[in-house]
Amino acid sequence: MLTLYECAVLSHHVYHSSLPLFGCPLSEVNVRGVDVISRKQNGWYCVEIDKAMVDTRCCYLQLYIKILSAKLDEAVIAIRGTHNIDNVKQDVATWFTEAVGGSEAGQYPAVYLHDVQMFFRQVRLYLHRVAPSFLNRVVFCGHSLGGALAKIMVAQFDGYQAVVFNAPGVSKLVLCPHRTASIYAVNAKYGILNKVGQRLPGVQLSCVDVMEGELEAKKLFQYFNRYGAAEYERGKKVYAGSGLLSKVTGVVMDLDALMESSRAFETQPDFVRGERECEAVSVYAPMSYSPCLNGLYLTEYRQVIKEQHSMNNMLKTLRMSRYMPLAYRVIL
Repeated sequence: MLTLYECAVLSHHVYHSSLPLFGCPLSEVNVRGVDVISRKQNGWYCVEIDKAMVDTRCCYLQLYIKILSAKLDEAVIAIRGTHNIDNVKQDVATWFTEAVGGSEAGQYPAVYLHDVQMFFRQVRLYLHRVAPSFLNRVVFCGHSLGGALAKIMVAQFDGYQAVVFNAPGVSKLVLCPHRTASIYAVNAKYGILNKVGQRLPGVQLSCVDVMEGELEAKKLFQYFNRYGAAEYERGKKVYAGSGLLSKVTGVVMDLDALMESSRAFETQPDFVRGERECEAVSVYAPMSYSPCLNGLYLTEYRQVIKEQHSMNNMLKTLRMSRYMPLAYRVIL
């Protein structure tokens, strides 16, 4: 019996694979070989499927198994999300076009998906040896970019399920999606990155209130809807036109529209203090005021996005009493 909360813990652990798993030291949960299941106590374990799968790789994922009564009870592949500069480059290449209004999908994450598919092939070989009945019971999970890759895998290959957290939309990256009802998605209600990309039809979506940065994020959406939404839509239409000038103009209009929502920060104590510092510096260097102020806006944006997008904060949210029914929903 696999719960959504267990998938959340695994989606978090794959970012921090040296940390304890469900309270157990990693030395006690890392396993190798095919005969370990009958010799292990009940609980979750991380299986070394591929020795080349180290956490310095761009695409990093792990197989976690749950043992119950000396038998395999669950098998989950957790895919790490955005973690390094190469991941950020892939995010931009894949979703920037959609974010600014392009009708075409961005760059298909072919290299990442190839790595996932190769790892999945090794997982199937492992399960064929230890528990053949689990070949079609593997669950994919992940956060952010990892969640997007998990959705693509399940949408393209029949017979599997995915549980994803704050993952961008992938509808334009999947030609013939099927079994999307077997994808469970949990998003921060005021998260920004999880709203990028077109959502797959039929996905079971739940939105939660992530408390960290929520007030600021909520104000951002309110200010954007009030002052920037119309300009943003116009920018998307301009971007959809032909020619480089249309693309550049559309992006500039979209950025201007997004900056309108930055008014939400102007009453924040940290922003007010920073603005005063910018004013003080500009007395001696007048040209520095505008770059200094823009830097403040970007810092505030980054902090709000990070807090709402964080997998750690998502875990905290799922532990709240009002989200217990969601957290302990049985996936498989």
